[in-house]
Amino acid sequence: MNEHQGEISFMVKQEQAEMINHQAVTLFADEMPINTQALENRLCEITEQYFKNGSLSGVADTIINRANPNFKNTDAPLPITRHRYSDDKEYLNAIISSVQAMDNTCLCIQGPPGSGKSFTAKHVISDLVKQGKRIGIMSNSHAAILHLLKSVIEELPGIDMSKVGGFKNQKDFKEVFTPEEYPDFYYRTTMSFTGKQPYQSFSVVGATAYAFVKDVAYEDPLDYLFVDEASQVALAKPIAISGAAKNIVLMGDQMQLEQPIRVPILVMQAHLHWNLCLKIMRLFQKIKAYS
Repeated sequence: MNEHQGEISFMVKQEQAEMINHQAVTLFADEMPINTQALENRLCEITEQYFKNGSLSGVADTIINRANPNFKNTDAPLPITRHRYSDDKEYLNAIISSVQAMDNTCLCIQGPPGSGKSFTAKHVISDLVKQGKRIGIMSNSHAAILHLLKSVIEELPGIDMSKVGGFKNQKDFKEVFTPEEYPDFYYRTTMSFTGKQPYQSFSVVGATAYAFVKDVAYEDPLDYLFVDEASQVALAKPIAISGAAKNIVLMGDQMQLEQPIRVPILVMQAHLHWNLCLKIMRLFQKIKAYS
């Protein structure tokens, strides 16, 4: 199966080949459940830390409390809309300035499909990388991550970038992203890096939440983490990865449907467990406010 090209290949016996030409073929997938242990551990750590210190990191606090973003200066031009900035260049510069001014916080870039979110993200990320910032790109699907990564690669030739997961092995990755065409784009099956090319040596890293909760990401946080198609990402994920980046930018359509429910029951239980933790944390906040 090639999920990047939307193709499925399979072999049949010669005597059955003729029959398949005249009959419908139904494929049944037997998916292995996703291992959410690392994600759950991070959520528990964040909850325990809150109970211990009564505080959250700036990013987690902004997300959980739906607070306004924090900026290094007080004149960040929010909200940034086409009504305020009709000129394309001024509009893009206003967004770039706001992202640059983020101070351990979370910011949303929202709009319907075709409104230019990916185009904007490409230019914002390119500008940040040119300033020496390290960037992460995350989404629910590897396809969405690769879509944004490819556009950033085109904007920043000669900059080392890495994709974590999404392919079976290096061979499959190089068939799609040949070394000749993508000499500075590297692949890691997991969040395991080498001494020659450590995690912090990559200017841009694309991965899912299950990779960004790993120790290597928490030990050396990115400057910015962009979450594409954020409206379909469960709340637990941005909170769980909040320690992997100093700032998180959520991008998506606020009117889009929520994350599709197609996960094993154990994962659903984990999400319900986190919702309970979230309610406890909010209750604890209220109790502390009155004490």
